[in-house]
Amino acid sequence: MTPPGATLWATDLTARSRAARVRADRVLTGAEAHRFDTGDPFPRSPRPAHRMPSWLPGTTGVMETRGPWRRHREEQRYATPRLVVYQDEITLPDGQPGHYDWVRVPDLVRVAALVDGRLLMIEQYHYLTGSMWQLPGGNVDADDQDNEAAARRELAEETGYRGGRWTPRGAVHPMPGLTPARVHLWSAEGLTPGEPAPESGEADLQVRHLSLDEAVRAVRDGRIGCASSAALVLAVAAPR
Repeated sequence: MTPPGATLWATDLTARSRAARVRADRVLTGAEAHRFDTGDPFPRSPRPAHRMPSWLPGTTGVMETRGPWRRHREEQRYATPRLVVYQDEITLPDGQPGHYDWVRVPDLVRVAALVDGRLLMIEQYHYLTGSMWQLPGGNVDADDQDNEAAARRELAEETGYRGGRWTPRGAVHPMPGLTPARVHLWSAEGLTPGEPAPESGEADLQVRHLSLDEAVRAVRDGRIGCASSAALVLAVAAPR
């Protein structure tokens, strides 16, 4: 006799597995999108169609050496359009076998935008961390040509400022033990003001104008709690 719930569990796994292997350039139907996001094989109200991210990989068996580490197998454990969770079979630097859990998410951008010698700073309440000051920025989307295009788009959406002269400031790994994702850092000057177009989750977003000295103090006293924002503020404020 099949245990109660076993059929639903198997159906759920099948739905997740099929959704995780959908090609990156395919648009999911509303029902498929619901199953992919929630794992529910029987959606009650189909959600609007949306496009899978281009960075979503498949699950593969691999053999790879990374410095003193060796990876033998990569297994995808969970996936949504926002992230993919993996567990790798590895050999540790001391030669012992083990597992390594990690997450693939899109790269991000952060922008130090100077207007009349003052930095544009965002104050926003984040769902997971609470209220925080940070520089404008966000994800590199699949539709962005490159990370500079993403930085320009995010600055315009959050503050309304566009155009100007842009300078790359390198990139940082915010959580190197958990994800290979990087935050690409940019500075911008000579910007033109315009109307912002924040996303629905940014309705409470407020834009502040801080001098470089005040921004550095905000890093030191913890008001700027975003690590990539803190790194970029200090880089821009450093003597040249």
